[in-house]
Amino acid sequence: VTAFFNAETDLPSWKRVNRARRAMSRDYAGVGPDELPLRLTGVCCALGPGRPLFHGLDLELRQGQIVAVVGPHTSGKATLLRLLAHQIFPNSGAVFVPAHLRILHVGHEAQFLQRSLLDNLTLGLQERTEADTERAREILEDLGAHDAIWALDHADGAADGEPDRWRKELTTSTLELVCLARAFVMNPEVMVLQKPFLPFHGDMGAHIARLLRQHVEGRGLRMDPATVCNRRPRTVIYSADYRDIECADVVWSLEPASGDKPSDACTLVSSSVHPARSVCTAGPLESAT
Repeated sequence: VTAFFNAETDLPSWKRVNRARRAMSRDYAGVGPDELPLRLTGVCCALGPGRPLFHGLDLELRQGQIVAVVGPHTSGKATLLRLLAHQIFPNSGAVFVPAHLRILHVGHEAQFLQRSLLDNLTLGLQERTEADTERAREILEDLGAHDAIWALDHADGAADGEPDRWRKELTTSTLELVCLARAFVMNPEVMVLQKPFLPFHGDMGAHIARLLRQHVEGRGLRMDPATVCNRRPRTVIYSADYRDIECADVVWSLEPASGDKPSDACTLVSSSVHPARSVCTAGPLESAT
């Protein structure tokens, strides 16, 4: 027990990251907050001694875009997304996400707290209001998660001491939809999704892609369209198969390493899928959305 409570934490790493984000944001003097890019500079990341994954990786992405990360197994897709989401830290180099942007990482396996469905859906909100509850319900409707809506309307697990009973009553695919709904409800400026289309095929996958586009273009799903220019741009980065890139503005294609030398680390090629879409920049910006 003593060893456990004295084990090293990631707090020093987080402090370094947050200080670096603030410092790098200040370096862009005269650049508007919505014009600050997301950037990887000279990023080196290894899976272990003699196992390079990325070596000197440089990337830049403007806010307000959808990026699909594709590549074969072991090409580093999951690691790249975790680096961008600050779930892990590079061995060297810098990962810069402007300090005023909230980042949400959504893994490929749905995870929930032992709380009610509504508590889980609104987990990322500072204070839940009636409007938030209604918006969460509307997002579930948008996703076609009808069983989850029924569970939300008939929540009685708390009364018998089992507030998370709804998890046992919903199918795996519905739980995945609830996980996506929670991300849309939180409405972060940067949403990083690990394989969001994996549990879904055909029309359902295309429908989720359209919702991601609506989230980016509306700067939040089910938000007031009259105040879209008062909100920060929304950026989505997701890993997927090549068949799931239609909704993306940019594709980052990764190729796996062919050896153990730094020069044999994974390589990345960036390409545009669609012409740049118009971005609303007029009007004052809200600090909390």
